[in-house]
Amino acid sequence: MNLERLETMINEYMDQFSVRANTNTHDEMSKWRTAYACKKWDNDAEDFLQMFQTCTKESRRLLSGNSVYQPRLAVENLVRRDRGNEEEEVRTYFKMLLEDSPKDLKKREAYMEDFIQKMNDLEEECLMPQQMYKLDKRACLMFMGLVHPKKDYMYKQRAVDFFRDYIEYDSGGSFILANYYAFCDDVVAELEKHEDLLEMVTAELKKQAKMFKMPGLEKIDPKHHILLYDLMYVTEKYGFKTQHEAEIEPEGKARGKQKSKAEREQEERDKRKKQLYDELDNLRDTIIDKEIELDRIDEVDVVGEKVKHFKFGDGEIIDKDNDIATIRFNVGEKKMSMRFVAERKMLLNKDLTTAYMRRARVEREIHEMEKRVESDEKILINIKNIEIKLGK
Repeated sequence: MNLERLETMINEYMDQFSVRANTNTHDEMSKWRTAYACKKWDNDAEDFLQMFQTCTKESRRLLSGNSVYQPRLAVENLVRRDRGNEEEEVRTYFKMLLEDSPKDLKKREAYMEDFIQKMNDLEEECLMPQQMYKLDKRACLMFMGLVHPKKDYMYKQRAVDFFRDYIEYDSGGSFILANYYAFCDDVVAELEKHEDLLEMVTAELKKQAKMFKMPGLEKIDPKHHILLYDLMYVTEKYGFKTQHEAEIEPEGKARGKQKSKAEREQEERDKRKKQLYDELDNLRDTIIDKEIELDRIDEVDVVGEKVKHFKFGDGEIIDKDNDIATIRFNVGEKKMSMRFVAERKMLLNKDLTTAYMRRARVEREIHEMEKRVESDEKILINIKNIEIKLGK
């Protein structure tokens, strides 16, 4: 392990921390908050779906990502069904993954593979194709790392591969759980020597604990397993990779063999794919940020707020179900969308009017970004089809 490069990584992370931890921008602290919520994980809960949703409420970044990686939705689609015994099967599989997993990492990896196979088979048996989101080792390690942050490590291949390569840690080839945990243990041992890093993160977690009413949040990650994942994710995600991955060719170096047209075209395709994958990652993260903003607006209690309608006169909001408000007027109760109420400036509370006007703009922004995601994904499919024809 190149400790000098690891030091550079840590310094970069600390420089970026105040921005990336900010709950109004990127909200990377949601990793710790999700692990805190997962303290209530109970495989024997009477209502497994409600327990699952409560524990994973803030896990959008970790348990969702694109049209393929949606482990949270995969589980919800299975246990929401009102026929058969899928909920009990899912409960059994999670018990196997989270309760029965042995200390031996080789056996634990076998349990992971069994969990993936059983869950994916259950999806194929019970769900329509458009409802299926296949699980993989990343999803397993996210569930394991959130429920058992003292024991297990979360995982995202791109972030881990970049981090490992940059600090010159021998990856040992293909993914093996024992090798990955050994790598994580080695890096955590170095992180523990950086008291300034640990103090900075602890201070922010204490702020978060007060803000979100999560007493003891700063104690949720005593082994610094979540911190390690955040370090790998942030330094790869927010520009550090682009800044440092390119190696400048020394002047005067002799040119190698001239590349063929096919090789040059493949290089262009690879370059385009990288651009598209990076853009997709950024778009999906931004969509998640904006959806979180929408949720926060929707969670504001508007019951009791006064309104004035051009026809029905003065009224009061007496209930709200998602975006639909029930308003009591002298002529009776009327149901109206909060977007309509805000756009017609019916709310007497100007701050709420501003918030719901902002909500409408954010919805339009999400729609435009989702169209860009769809377009990029089609381009990637076309590139893949070309490569398949070329035997790549």
